[in-house]
Amino acid sequence: MPVKSITNPLQAWTSGATWGTLSGDNEMTQAVANLLNGSGAILYTGDIVAIDVTGTQAILPPGAGDPRVIGVVGGTYEDGSYYPVGSTSINILTMDGYAQPAGLSPAITASMGLTNGSGTVTYTGAAATDISKQLFVPYNSSTNANPQVYTITAVSAGTSYTVTPTFNGTTGSFNCTVQMAPSSEGPGWPPSSSYPVGVQVPVVIGGFARININGVAGVVASDLIAGTSGSPIGARTAAAAATAAQIGTFIAVTLEAYAARLVGVAGHDTVRAWITKF
Repeated sequence: MPVKSITNPLQAWTSGATWGTLSGDNEMTQAVANLLNGSGAILYTGDIVAIDVTGTQAILPPGAGDPRVIGVVGGTYEDGSYYPVGSTSINILTMDGYAQPAGLSPAITASMGLTNGSGTVTYTGAAATDISKQLFVPYNSSTNANPQVYTITAVSAGTSYTVTPTFNGTTGSFNCTVQMAPSSEGPGWPPSSSYPVGVQVPVVIGGFARININGVAGVVASDLIAGTSGSPIGARTAAAAATAAQIGTFIAVTLEAYAARLVGVAGHDTVRAWITKF
């Protein structure tokens, strides 16, 4: 009898950077390894990572041009799959871009201090996991007449948030709300996902993805990227300048120049790249 199958001509379930779009081979555009964040820091989409000795954790590269570097951090979307205890407690698959469902984290409503013209929000309940969330200050005709949506870009745990844009209301305390940003499950390159220490991280080990080239202003399309010791940022080598000694250290070929980079969380600017080990 014929084998049952599900045709997928529009790639509706792919996990790649070209999610939901056609490709010539009609296959998924990424190969992904699901590891735990063992880097000791929050990881963001595009960050370069290596694999640890246990084969279960994503860590920062142990050395410059280290061959243990395997790929870059991807993004997330909800799929209803189950992941075991010791991994992440939320149901996610990988795509390149920020798309964590709002229901994964409860909204916070609390009194917070804001200063006119400042991006600092004082709040004793500030947690590292709140980074990338949105902060809302309620409308008030005299003290906050033009409400904005603020994005948390940095956290001083137990003390404050750094947000963008800066506050445009009157200095004082407000009953603010912090919640996950709306999900963005579609084609394109939306803002990055963030992964605190200990949660499951989707690591793109092959295919289309973004790669962290923050501050590497000389990057052009076709550059070869390797890891940097203790850093999520890549090091570039011009394609014509590669040597035999570097074989096995490169993990990506850039597809665009530094000027076309996506500017995100400080220290994590990215460009589009093809991820492959060579």
